[in-house]
Amino acid sequence: MTTLPIVLVENNGVGKEGSSTFYSTGKVLATGRRITNDGVAINNVTVTNYDSDGGDSGGVVFDTSFRRLAGIHQGARKDGTEHYYVVEADIRSSLGVTPY
Repeated sequence: MTTLPIVLVENNGVGKEGSSTFYSTGKVLATGRRITNDGVAINNVTVTNYDSDGGDSGGVVFDTSFRRLAGIHQGARKDGTEHYYVVEADIRSSLGVTPY
């Protein structure tokens, strides 16, 4: 069974499971952002306001309405005002994988 990727837009509810902050929710603030993390550029990230901390990277991000996979938590601004995730469809195409 193949599922279509979920595409979240501004103000959609989003949740994250991480090993440091565990479960947190927020809203999408922006999409399609390009960020730089330790000198590495990452394209097409989604910006949120859910809570995150060091150790949460790689945690699952999902939409809060249908609990569908939206992406993987990547990091946050040092001042904590923005939190980022990599979009699931980009992970799928980059790795050539299909979630079940």
